[in-house]
Amino acid sequence: MIADFAGKSVPSDTNVPTAAKIRELLNSKYEALKNWVSEQDSNGLARLVAGGGGKMRSVEETLLVLTWHEAHHHGQIHLTWNLYKAAQAVANVA
Repeated sequence: MIADFAGKSVPSDTNVPTAAKIRELLNSKYEALKNWVSEQDSNGLARLVAGGGGKMRSVEETLLVLTWHEAHHHGQIHLTWNLYKAAQAVANVA
């Protein structure tokens, strides 16, 4: 399912997961990440890893960038939903 919506993919109009499936997938991935992070000590968080363009970042900085990136997507979702509601005259629903 993730490959259908990954970078450089073309979103499918026919393979649309349900909200429940999306929540299940996000929860399982978040749980695995949360468990891994909780097992790291200060040395593990300070460990350098290669990022985009070969830039070296600490695991801690990488996690921070990840949270900023996800917050950006959250904002995009709200913007898109609000624009859709305005264009379609959809009542204010959650």
